[in-house]
Amino acid sequence: NIFLQYEQFKVASAKDKYKLTVGGFQGTTFDAMAWHNRMNFTTKDSDNDQWGGGNCAIDNFGGVPTGGWWYRSCQYIAPNTPYNYKYGIYHNYKQHSLPFIEIKIRPHNCNI
Repeated sequence: NIFLQYEQFKVASAKDKYKLTVGGFQGTTFDAMAWHNRMNFTTKDSDNDQWGGGNCAIDNFGGVPTGGWWYRSCQYIAPNTPYNYKYGIYHNYKQHSLPFIEIKIRPHNCNI
């Protein structure tokens, strides 16, 4: 199993294009979200990534449609990639498919 845990996971308002802020990483792989930190959310109709070759939500990894995410330039995590492609997350120097992804968020001062 691969997991990434963050002490801070903040998504800004629509006015700020849902900018992502993450910090305080713990997990079983490298801090893949650090590459996407401070990026605005990209969708097929709102290209906010920094890739000069197109829109990461439409044409990521050689033509594989990946859907919306906080892309910098189409790297490391693409959780909306179809499962039969090997581009879900970069782990142990290889790309891996993700059968599912869960994002669980709780208030910072929650004592669970």
